Amino acid sequence: MSDPAVISGMQPLSIAPTNENGSSSGAKVKIRIVFIVYLILVFMTGLLIVLVISPSSKQENVDIQPEIGPTPDIPPHLKVCKGDTFIVNVTNMLNDMTGITFHWHGLNQFHTPAMDGPSMITQCPIPFATTFTYKIIANEPGTYFWHSHIGSNRADGLAGPIVIREVNGTHRNTYDVDDSNHTVFIQDWMNMTQNTNYVEYQYGVGENKPDFLLINGKGKGPEFKGSFFVPREVFHVEICKRYRMRVISNAFTGCQMQLSIDNHTLLAINMDSYPIDPVPFDALISNAGERFDFILHANQSIGNYWLRLKGVSKNCKTLQELAIIRYMSAPEEDPTAPERSLTTPSRLLNAPERSTVDAPTIIRMINLTSNISFDANQDVNRYYLSLGLENPRVIDPRLRERKLIPQINHITFTFPPVPLLTQHDEVDQSLFCDARVASTWTNCTDIQCRCTQIISVALNQTVELFFFNGRPNGGCHPMHLHGFSYRIVGSGLLNGTYTPADIQALDMNGTFPRLQSNCPPNKDTVCVSHGSYMIIQFIADNPGWWFLHCHLDFHALIGMAMVVRVGTDEDLSGLIPPNFPRCNNFAPPGL
Repeated sequence: MSDPAVISGMQPLSIAPTNENGSSSGAKVKIRIVFIVYLILVFMTGLLIVLVISPSSKQENVDIQPEIGPTPDIPPHLKVCKGDTFIVNVTNMLNDMTGITFHWHGLNQFHTPAMDGPSMITQCPIPFATTFTYKIIANEPGTYFWHSHIGSNRADGLAGPIVIREVNGTHRNTYDVDDSNHTVFIQDWMNMTQNTNYVEYQYGVGENKPDFLLINGKGKGPEFKGSFFVPREVFHVEICKRYRMRVISNAFTGCQMQLSIDNHTLLAINMDSYPIDPVPFDALISNAGERFDFILHANQSIGNYWLRLKGVSKNCKTLQELAIIRYMSAPEEDPTAPERSLTTPSRLLNAPERSTVDAPTIIRMINLTSNISFDANQDVNRYYLSLGLENPRVIDPRLRERKLIPQINHITFTFPPVPLLTQHDEVDQSLFCDARVASTWTNCTDIQCRCTQIISVALNQTVELFFFNGRPNGGCHPMHLHGFSYRIVGSGLLNGTYTPADIQALDMNGTFPRLQSNCPPNKDTVCVSHGSYMIIQFIADNPGWWFLHCHLDFHALIGMAMVVRVGTDEDLSGLIPPNFPRCNNFAPPGL
């Protein structure tokens, strides 16, 4: 394959901090990034993105050391320091001429809602052959990722890591090395584009099951052209050193993946970019949109060890991918351990409430503690949200069967015709529905109810979302909220099927206690497994229109989503860039 730099005619660069600690000489930096997006499908690496990064001419007294190699990171890996501003110019050259937008997953866009990225929520799609500039402020250190937020391009590889470092951050004394060579970007993968698979699945001839798994875009996968296999990813370590590993899940089918490293006990220090009190574990389960940082202590004999990634949910439990942890001076060969392992981990991190994986010790999110206090207001604005694969009657003669439809409170989310952030006053008000009112509709279990479902809260109010998934075999829904992180204040099992009114009545009777802690775990994506509930709280201090959705691509596309509106138009005054792009319906005069 040609070097992407040759395709673009530009020198590939990627900005990295000036040292392993994330220092940028104490000065704030503006970094300019150019994405030229082409639809070039590469076997088992997804979509190729040509990336060029160059320092802005406005930066002062900063020594930026580019990492230059024969090819740029694939996918592009954005590395900046806390306090930096990075500017991303996205030029849409997709050869199918469709629109595109980008989201910066986990970055809360505090007071910059126009930069969030979901199509028709905060912006119009970027048309073919045009450029849109995102200006992102790296407010908080952590592990994030960027991805397309329109259609299903994310599943085809249009995604990559973002790492924000800081000098002497939390848990800095737990590791010796923190660099881009130890980022683990995982996802499931299909041998067809997701637009094709989506149509086939909807009309009864396809399955929402991956063909194999990828680690940093690599997967041995099936044999092709005789006996050729894609090489596995290799992570190099030096004996006795401690490495900060950053795991990012770009899963899209609902495949829950378990990650472990042979012969090594790992130490979790961050999840979804937020520090936790360190906890040792042997394996972790990662869901779509989640990120975990852990410490790998290279304290074993010099050699090669498997990093194992295997599917544990129903749609991918036969799949596995491997990478190699290679100690310095070890031979360049595969580990001697078998590729398939039946070993049960002693300590399993992030198991769902109803887990198909057994382990002597299960460490769930609710068991973890943060080192950041959460001072919630006493007056809580509470919403009960049913998550499920529902079975309403859909009037569509092309469907071969009555499909299960992912919904929130039996409502299918309908995208508005214009972006809500900037043009909500142009939307026919009959398209909107209030989440509390919609939860009382009684006919939506039989017919498919559709609307642009909204939760409206006042600025600085404490909001509680009570997610529950009462279906006995409904899978796990990773619910991601834009614009905020939230605290997990309750979770547990359910023993039946309930309506929002049922859950509210039980809650009023004290059935679901809240976590009594000032330092509950902090996340932006949680997976609500079948037959369970999850309670989250956040302070609505960031005005805007924020997307809340299942992070499984098909579920979000079909309508398992809603919007949280925080504040009023007055609260947004001055936060929308001047001349921000607008889009509209059009009909010729007289029609």
